[in-house]
Amino acid sequence: MPTPMSQDLPSEAVGRALAALALGTFEPKDLHPLSDLSRAARHEFEAAWLRLPEATRVAAIKTMAAEASASFELDFHRALEVAIRRDPSAVARQLAIVASNERDDIVFAELMLDLIETDSSVDVRAAAAGALRTICDIAVTTDDETTSALAANAHYALMRLVQDQREHPLVRGKALESIAAFGSQPAIAEAIDAARESDDEALRASSLIAMGRTCDRRWLRDILRELRSEDVALRRAAAVACGRMGETDAIVSLGSVARDDDREVRNAAIWSIGEIGGGVAASVLSKLLRDASKDERELIEAAIDE
Repeated sequence: MPTPMSQDLPSEAVGRALAALALGTFEPKDLHPLSDLSRAARHEFEAAWLRLPEATRVAAIKTMAAEASASFELDFHRALEVAIRRDPSAVARQLAIVASNERDDIVFAELMLDLIETDSSVDVRAAAAGALRTICDIAVTTDDETTSALAANAHYALMRLVQDQREHPLVRGKALESIAAFGSQPAIAEAIDAARESDDEALRASSLIAMGRTCDRRWLRDILRELRSEDVALRRAAAVACGRMGETDAIVSLGSVARDDDREVRNAAIWSIGEIGGGVAASVLSKLLRDASKDERELIEAAIDE
């Protein structure tokens, strides 16, 4: 269904947005006409996009992502898809994929399946593997025939990446995180066990995220143990995994981690407490709120509202 912003905007509105981009200095609101591009406007946008300097394209993608997060009325997916398909910069392609992570349509899922096989950039293929988590999440909760068939293709492609020892660990890790939505199937559980024993930090962190996404309580002890890891990345991943699993038994431990020296770890713990929810979570968040900084107050208040 079209959003309130999905009117076929006059080409001059898109033209003004493109002119602002061409200048290289633009305000976030200057890009609003690029939301829900019509087919004609998309062609106009694509031609102009490829003439922009890489730095401008990257800045524009980051701006579109931030603006879309701030307003549900803005939908830059068509503009971002141009960057995913056509941009020569791997940085721009990766950022555009990450900014499109909430897409759950078949066209996007099929595009991600193609990119994990064909893109020359490790970072882009890893982002594409990670973006497939949405279709995997949907597949386990629907009986839709088309979605189920697409999910079966995703399951096969992701498992092949996970098991390919020649593949880059970053790609394997993101594939493991996505496929974990299908639960602790024997092959998935075996892959998680192998990943957590890896020498690669990113792959070990992904194993924790995957544990949480299986929603299988048998992994909870492993996740809680890593909340005390000396490795910041593992502590953050373990905190996120707790929120993905949704176990109330993790709340007290998360309350301690919410006072971690590392800001990203603290933020992950606060987010997870909010995701788990319930009376205990509300109590822990209220205590954290008393001593929180201004930035963390906003995060904690948002978690309380979950």
